[in-house]
Amino acid sequence: VPVALSPDVLDAKELKDAHKQVEAEFRQQQSETQAAEHELAELRKEVDRLRLRTEQIGDLRADQARAITSEWEKIDAEAVTLALERKEVGDLRVEVSELLAARKEATVGRQLRIDKALQQLYLEFQQREQDLVAASRQQMQAVEGEISSTQARLLELQSSWEEHRQVLQASR
Repeated sequence: VPVALSPDVLDAKELKDAHKQVEAEFRQQQSETQAAEHELAELRKEVDRLRLRTEQIGDLRADQARAITSEWEKIDAEAVTLALERKEVGDLRVEVSELLAARKEATVGRQLRIDKALQQLYLEFQQREQDLVAASRQQMQAVEGEISSTQARLLELQSSWEEHRQVLQASR
């Protein structure tokens, strides 16, 4: 025989069911909150990692700027050296001209000595000129190499920065 429940008992059962439902919703919200907190912590880690990478890129750019400045200072020093060597070659030309002028007025014995001195100066002149040409070519190759290297490093930095910028935008 079915037992009829009193209205007081029915209210207690409804209250118990409502309490269970509230507990279930609370656990669901608590689980969602924990998941959101975990996701937020991961996003913060990613932002910190990107911030650190941005600082590293800035440091790398500063290092590269210093390296480029250093290379240009070396190139400037080499240019000064080449200019001095060019001046020495010019001085040799003047000395040869003076010897040629003196030779015209000299005796035969003195002309032979002047000829030997001219020959020696000519050989020295040729050697210096070849050295200057080789040094100039070497300097140009070094400059071209440094420019290529710098361009490659800048492209690499731009690519890295773009990747990190996209990751940062995606994480927002």
